[in-house]
Amino acid sequence: MSQTPKYSPEYVETIISELEKRTTELYNLLASEEEYSTKVEKVIEILKTRENYIKEFEDVSKQETLELFFRNNHNKWLNRIKKILELDKKNLDIIEKNMNLQSEKVKDINKQKKLLVYMKGQL
Repeated sequence: MSQTPKYSPEYVETIISELEKRTTELYNLLASEEEYSTKVEKVIEILKTRENYIKEFEDVSKQETLELFFRNNHNKWLNRIKKILELDKKNLDIIEKNMNLQSEKVKDINKQKKLLVYMKGQL
């Protein structure tokens, strides 16, 4: 990001591109067959990186010097942000589904533990 002058149209494009890249990276990770427990650290890392870009985008979007750029590129900019948000919704759905699966696994393990304790008491 430091190669492009801050608060330039190119800088805005760089930020949006990085947000798209990180959002897609997160989706690909969440949709992979990798065990959920091993994904958690990677997900956190991606989200932290994305958070920095989101904060930067918020700062950039408030700059008066870029007002004309935003007006002239409003549809293009808006469409790209909408795509990011749509993919974020898919990411959240995947996370929710995985959390529910993990919750069910924990419930099953607890049932098995209770059964083992009960069986030990019967011996």
